[in-house]
Amino acid sequence: MKTILAVDREERERQLLVEELEAEGYHVVAVASAKEALAIARRRMPDLVILELALPHANGIELIGRLIGINRKLPIIIHSACVSYQENFMCWLSDAYILKSSGFGELMAAIDRLLLGTAPDSLASPSFCYNGGVVAACPLDGC
Repeated sequence: MKTILAVDREERERQLLVEELEAEGYHVVAVASAKEALAIARRRMPDLVILELALPHANGIELIGRLIGINRKLPIIIHSACVSYQENFMCWLSDAYILKSSGFGELMAAIDRLLLGTAPDSLASPSFCYNGGVVAACPLDGC
C-alpha cells in the first residue's frame, strides 16, 4: 500500500484528505507543520507528499527544498489556495501545483499519474497547475 504524507495547517483539510485518500486505498499520514513532515520523512519516506504552502513556523517552499534534499525523486504535489506562490521558482520543483478550488478529481488525477502512471497523457508533464479542468503551465501562465 502506497503511503501519502499530507501536510496542511488546517485540521479540516487534513481530515478530508485522509478520508478521501484512504477510500482510494492509500495509507495517509497527515501533519500540520513542516517540522512534523520532516520528522516523518526522515523516519520513513512516503511515496508522495501533498503539501499546503502556508504552514506555521516555516513555509511549504522551504519544506520542498528540505524534502528534495532527503530524496530528490520524491513526488510532491502542491495543493494550496495560495496563488501568490505560483511565481516562486521553487514551486517548479514540485510535480504538480493544484489549487484547492479545483476539486478532488484533479488531485486524484495527479496522484494517479505520479504513483500509478494512469492519468491521461495531457497531465503527464511536471509542474502543471490544474484549475477546474484547465491545464496550464505553472507558474508562467498564472493558473
